Amino acid sequence: MAGTGKTTISMTIAREYYRKGRLGASFFFSRSSGDLSSTRKFVATIANELAELSPAYREHLQNALDSSPTITSRSLYDQWEKLILDPLRSTSLEDDVQPMVIVIDALDECDSEYDQGVLIQCLAELSALEKIPFRIFITSRPENTIHLGFDRVTYNSHREFTLHDIEESIVAVDLRLYYRHELNGMDIDQSLITEETIDILARKLESLLASHDSQLEPERELDSIYTTILENAFEKFATLRPGEMETFQLSYQKVVGCIVMIYDRMSPTDFATMVGEPVENTTRLLKYLSSVLDVPQEASGQIYVLHASFRDFLSDPQRSSSLHFSIDHRKIHANLLQRCVDVMAIELRKNICRLREPGKRTNDISASDVESHVSQTLQYACKYWIYHLQKSNSRKDNRTGIRGLLTGISQNVGSRGIKVTYQTLTAVVQDATRFLYAHSSTIEVAPLQLYISALIFSPRTSLILRIYQHHIPSWVLSIPSLSESWNPKLRRLYHHVSARIIAYSPDGKLMVSGHWDKICLWDAITGAQRRILTGHSEKVISFSFSPNSSLLVSTSKDRTIRLWNAITGTEVTMYRRRHKVRQVAFMPDGKRIIFTEPLGSIYLWDMIENKEVWVSRRTGDDSSKGYCDLTISPDGKRIACGDGNHEESVWLLDTENGNPLHTAKYFDEAVRSIDFSPDSKLLAVAFYTDFEIWNIATGAIRRISTEAVIYEILFSPDGKTIAIADLGAILILDVASGKKRCELEDTGIPSSGMPQKLAFSPDGSAIASVSGDKGVTIWDTRFRSKHVESELASEYFEEDELPFEYSSVIAASRGDKQLASASYSDAIRLWDGQTGGKRELYIHRLRPLVDMLSITRWLQKRRDDSCVDSLGRKEINISSITFSIDGKFFACFWKT
Repeated sequence: MAGTGKTTISMTIAREYYRKGRLGASFFFSRSSGDLSSTRKFVATIANELAELSPAYREHLQNALDSSPTITSRSLYDQWEKLILDPLRSTSLEDDVQPMVIVIDALDECDSEYDQGVLIQCLAELSALEKIPFRIFITSRPENTIHLGFDRVTYNSHREFTLHDIEESIVAVDLRLYYRHELNGMDIDQSLITEETIDILARKLESLLASHDSQLEPERELDSIYTTILENAFEKFATLRPGEMETFQLSYQKVVGCIVMIYDRMSPTDFATMVGEPVENTTRLLKYLSSVLDVPQEASGQIYVLHASFRDFLSDPQRSSSLHFSIDHRKIHANLLQRCVDVMAIELRKNICRLREPGKRTNDISASDVESHVSQTLQYACKYWIYHLQKSNSRKDNRTGIRGLLTGISQNVGSRGIKVTYQTLTAVVQDATRFLYAHSSTIEVAPLQLYISALIFSPRTSLILRIYQHHIPSWVLSIPSLSESWNPKLRRLYHHVSARIIAYSPDGKLMVSGHWDKICLWDAITGAQRRILTGHSEKVISFSFSPNSSLLVSTSKDRTIRLWNAITGTEVTMYRRRHKVRQVAFMPDGKRIIFTEPLGSIYLWDMIENKEVWVSRRTGDDSSKGYCDLTISPDGKRIACGDGNHEESVWLLDTENGNPLHTAKYFDEAVRSIDFSPDSKLLAVAFYTDFEIWNIATGAIRRISTEAVIYEILFSPDGKTIAIADLGAILILDVASGKKRCELEDTGIPSSGMPQKLAFSPDGSAIASVSGDKGVTIWDTRFRSKHVESELASEYFEEDELPFEYSSVIAASRGDKQLASASYSDAIRLWDGQTGGKRELYIHRLRPLVDMLSITRWLQKRRDDSCVDSLGRKEINISSITFSIDGKFFACFWKT
């Protein structure tokens, strides 16, 4: 709870253990302090402080940095493992070393709920180190994500204290001790420091800190304090006339609302620019609140809220309802989003840091260059606009903000005489996404390559290339001939062992693939390999994420079911079975799992109670038949399972008791895969080349034929399309019509001949596939066939708009005095390296000279077999060109 003294306690403990030489490290999160609001610099900060304390650790840390130079760009847990855990495991300390303390304050103010959970797991592993004893002190508000994080930590390894639940008697004694200690050290008349004086001071403070009979009492005390502050600060404004009061209210909402909602501290000038108000007005208004805000006198100082509880008070209408000063945080975020968009529209420009070298690397650009060319408001806008977009939580405001972001693109598109429509901008944004997927690594290393290699090496039909081609420098003489459209493959993840199964985590942040007896966790955003889970001794058959993405359950031919912590990769528990488990899946409640065994047995297992809930066994002639596939309806009410024998059938079971919900439906052909739709209303049943879609409620069945050999079938997350795994290809079909939307295939990846397994990303924008080779392929589900993309591009642009001749060769003479280039046409251009002057030579005009050479007959035969261009000339493909040493001659080679 805000205002109970968490940060004061953290600072006291940190100060005390620093004095004793036992403070390992500390980190104080703050929602409104930029880098302190995230984990971006958390590991680096902890590592730096530990290195200052321990020379032995510092040596191992340096080795880790030398062996992994890019580790700081990896995931939070990867950084923690490589820079903290591994070096500490290698560090030897004296046997009698006392425990070191690490203090983490206000964990709830970390801006990523996912990172909050990861941090708790990281710190738990640190405290479990045997060689070096650590004690971790964490303060936080009791948010759900924090509770969930500690639920995953062994109960006896941590203790929790609720500040507002501490007994009054303990609080009273502590306050009197505190006042007695502090007052005795002050330069005041000691005769005033009596037990009666201390008693009066302690009782005054008890009224704020004591919990009494209600946990809300401290909050009410805070509300009373903030109400008094605001009433006194704006007392004179109470006499304003209605129109003047409305004007004041608007200014108050804009200025005070923004200062409590921004994500980083700003100077008065920068804050006024961000808000869009004169600096005199903002400073004057904020100075009325100097008891809750720090408003600096100097221009270089930073404004910030003194305590997070003030933000909570203002943004909760129930707590500040007695005033006219409560703020609508969604509107404030929407306004800040619009201001960010306005700042970016005005200040962003090409080569903003005025770099002279197109290949200048990011690491070579000094911080002072960035600071001198990129204003603090622009840095803030570029960094935080997306957060304000998410927090505004208003479709109307989001549309306004996004429309503003696309203003620059709209102007570029519109300037080319193209009607700017929603469809046009949607196509451009989708193309920009592919553009970034393809070139982000290059742009991150050398920013100016955005205008050069990134554009040059984009497909001809790329809308971003078409719109921004005029940014390609004039010294680029030609661009290579690439594919007509983007490859549907977004990314390829490689592993040294073949992959056979694949899955996405429900939150879309992780991806998992099965490689024989190992399980590989990948970062679904960056494609980086997180870690490898080892423990199974034979081939992994099946796995499934828990609904909150924190756990992973897996099965193997080694007859074990293993539960893993998906964040740290550690094994949580293991169940050994008499038979191998074929399929396993989490129930939607995240507390139970379903798994199948041979001989037609399906089990529901409670992981909390560690016991079997029910088992469903087939009887009669079917008792020896196993199940080939199993899926759980998203609403958790039904289980669908398909037989694994020649006489195929599909069963629907009740998840409450495992009883069949209907008589099994039998088929004359093999059931190869089954899947529920996201709304649990439809069931897709795949056969060899056909599949059926069942309506669960009505029993209606629709059969759809394909040209594919179906290995797996999956509904997309929105339920509008179905993905079918064919041998070496993926078909995306429309559920309503059954028509093929697109086919995903990469001829550059050889087919292993193994059945493909698929997994949709939670947002449906990508699909991952494995087919027995040593890799995982990520596909763009929004991809359309080449002819569709070509039609889209030609609808917006003319084919001859690019002023370049595709594919050329180029050569320079010694000293770069002359430059020669040749294209697919028969033109050779000679350039003066000093003046830029150009001369053009044409091969067909040199034919008389060529015919005089001794190879005339051979050339004549080649000419007879060649094609003729539109001007009646023989087509020539110049493939090589070179200068003589003295630069007076050049030679070229061509094919006709």
